[in-house]
Amino acid sequence: MNSLKINLAIALLLTANFVFGQVYQRGSITYLNGDVKTGYLLIPEAPKQKTIKFKLSRNISQVDKIQSEDIKSISVESKDSNIYYFERVSVSRKPGTKPLKPYWLLVCTSGYATLYTSSSYFESDDKGNVFVVASSSSGPPTFNYFLRKGNQDIAYYFGMTGNIIGLNIMLKKNADQYLSDYPELVERIKNKEFTHRDIKAIIQIYNDYMKDNNSIQHL
Repeated sequence: MNSLKINLAIALLLTANFVFGQVYQRGSITYLNGDVKTGYLLIPEAPKQKTIKFKLSRNISQVDKIQSEDIKSISVESKDSNIYYFERVSVSRKPGTKPLKPYWLLVCTSGYATLYTSSSYFESDDKGNVFVVASSSSGPPTFNYFLRKGNQDIAYYFGMTGNIIGLNIMLKKNADQYLSDYPELVERIKNKEFTHRDIKAIIQIYNDYMKDNNSIQHL
């Protein structure tokens, strides 16, 4: 999986015609030891969720609660055949600071670098399409993005989208730090060709560059 359209929603904008809920979806769980279990599961409702509910079949009543700390990743498939990936990843604001305990994060795009997103909680619609939902109950609704490069174990805070002043300045600073191996892209960001609303596109461009660059190096 390289990229998937990620749905973002603000809780206050939900109407009676579009109601989120939790539905069991066909999917798989990959454990830390490499074992894989397939069946039907509920996506995590929040980044800090401690268990994942799992059933071998949609129609049976028995539900297993699997500890999140034993899981590396999960995937679920919508009725539209979209596949969504969640990973439990330790996150940090910047290199050199103590990382937080692993969170559930939704994968936006992957390659040399994996871009994750999260907010207040995760939900699925009646077709099983996954949404990242931001609540405005405690301030302006925002969506956070984290970046994990290569074989790193930690995803570092990369940026945010929302109606907050200074997000583009933050993006320029973090791009200069984390995307320095593609200086032309960093320069394009500094020249305002991209904004904080283009974070996914930025990492897709970066991954394409790193893939081509690595191919040339191995020739």
